[in-house]
Order: sequence, then structure tokens, then C-alpha cells
Amino acid sequence: MSDIVAIGILYELRKKNIEVPKTVSVVGFDNIRESILISSRLTTVDHPALMKGEMAAKLMFEYLENKIEMKKKR
Repeated sequence: MSDIVAIGILYELRKKNIEVPKTVSVVGFDNIRESILISSRLTTVDHPALMKGEMAAKLMFEYLENKIEMKKKR
């Protein structure tokens, strides 16, 4: 999930005295700056969301202009 959700999970685990990462591991998925501010270390994945969005938009415009043929997924 997102880092915000992961931070909320860490907060609830701490309230229940569940040790992180000894008992359970939590991973976020957007590497926000705020993730460094929490006391428990959060493993987070950084992904280039803007670049992926730009690439998706470019592919969609090429598809709409019939420059490429989309493959059907089954």
C-alpha cells in the first residue's frame, strides 16, 4: 500500500505492542518524505509515477492515432 497506509499500520502495531520488524514487516509503496519521520523504520519502494503516467499517455495517444496496435490480453 502507500506509505501513508503503512505508517498508519505501524502506529496501530505499536499501540498493540507488536514488534516491527521482529514480529511483522510493513512495506510502503511511494517513498514519501514523511516516511523518514516515524520512529519505526519503514521499508518503502520508490517508483517513478510521473514517468509511468507520461508513458501511458504517450502510448494511448499513439494507439488513438493508429500508430500502434494494442495486443489483447487474455
